[in-house]
Amino acid sequence: MKLNVKLLSISIAGFIIIFCVSLVATIVYYNNVKQVRINKAVQSARQNFEVAMAAKKKVWQTNALQVANNSEVKKSLIENDREKANRVLKQLGKVFKENTGFKNVQVHLIDRDLNSFYKSWAPDKFGEKLTHSQGYSLVRSTKQSFVAMEMSSKGIRLKGLFPIVDGTTLIGIANFEGGLN
Repeated sequence: MKLNVKLLSISIAGFIIIFCVSLVATIVYYNNVKQVRINKAVQSARQNFEVAMAAKKKVWQTNALQVANNSEVKKSLIENDREKANRVLKQLGKVFKENTGFKNVQVHLIDRDLNSFYKSWAPDKFGEKLTHSQGYSLVRSTKQSFVAMEMSSKGIRLKGLFPIVDGTTLIGIANFEGGLN
């Protein structure tokens, strides 16, 4: 009987050891597989974000170009006529709302000295210095379009910035902006 108990004890101990080793191996394998899947999901999400952001930046830049090349917008800056800017940009906002997914288009016109000239969301508020914006300063110095993400009181905003030129003279900057959704 003693031999049977010893064999049974050895068998149970062996089973417990094999079970514990298998359990540890399974947990380690599962954690490695899980980490690989998490890394792939993060990489995929990052790539999808980058593709979506690149597309959105192109749209913002194109929309800023449309504002900057509008002859009435140029006239409003040259003539210092905010009412004209208001009429033109209200109409443009209506066109965007009726024909695109942009339901709340926000356009900010900045004069050549980097002062706020016109804000579609607050037409009566203008004149503040915007020299703190690296994006505006870059567009003014290079006369090249630029898409930037900058903090504002509304959170992170995507800004499509485009120089407004009369001939070769910079007369302002068109800022097509919105949230990132």
